[in-house]
Amino acid sequence: MSEQEKLGSIDTEKKTEEVVSDSLQMAQTIVGFLQSDQGNKLAFEVIEFFKDWKNQSSSLNRQTLWVATLSQLATLACVLGVALYATLNAKMDPVLAGLLGTVAGYVFGRKNS
Repeated sequence: MSEQEKLGSIDTEKKTEEVVSDSLQMAQTIVGFLQSDQGNKLAFEVIEFFKDWKNQSSSLNRQTLWVATLSQLATLACVLGVALYATLNAKMDPVLAGLLGTVAGYVFGRKNS
């Protein structure tokens, strides 16, 4: 094995270790959030959302239900993505947290009758 190949494999190993380390740190952040009171509340709301979705599927048109579900999940993904990005980059402040909570509360707080 040439010297360049050895250096290349060392660089690859270092990059792999960095990616694994970053992934573990992100996973620990997510698990830490889910263990907090806010995380438990969010997880409970998501579970309730799917329970409601299951109960409503018999009474609503499936296509309408699919669009509503997709839009709610897309909003949730965006809110969680922004929150995670802001937290990891130390940009999360009370104003942003309040805005994200308001958006999530509006989307998941509505009761369809």
